Amino acid sequence: MSIYGGRDPREVPAYSFADAGRLLTVNPSTIRNWAKGHEHFRPVLTMSDELPKDAVSFFNLIEIFVLDELRRRHRFSLQELRPYIVYMRETFPDASYPLAQVDLFVSNNELFGEFGASPLVNISRGGQLALEEVLRDLLHRVERGPSGEGIVKLFPF
Repeated sequence: MSIYGGRDPREVPAYSFADAGRLLTVNPSTIRNWAKGHEHFRPVLTMSDELPKDAVSFFNLIEIFVLDELRRRHRFSLQELRPYIVYMRETFPDASYPLAQVDLFVSNNELFGEFGASPLVNISRGGQLALEEVLRDLLHRVERGPSGEGIVKLFPF
């Protein structure tokens, strides 16, 4: 039996909210609220029901980084992003951690995404197909692992 109980080690909570906050320069209470929710809103991170919720996994670190970048750099509000996250979960069910596993791009204040062999869609417009060849040069992207296993390293700065 694996030391991770048969789980992908990137899914195992290993970073306290404080550790994640220090690594990503995000307030730990913000991370806690994104992970656990609050009396006025639901969580936005993908947290396992069977694992402790007082820590985040490597995939969660990526989700936090992407969420923070979308909010700070691209000026999306959390209220704007919530339905986009729901859309990604419904449209890309094989992406267990959509903020970490869906290739996201921003152009003209609109969020685009693709996962696996799916076409590039405009998430901001409920999945409208995008003209990929026109947009590709305009889009900012995060590089993935060479064999398609998703993000394997995080270099936030």
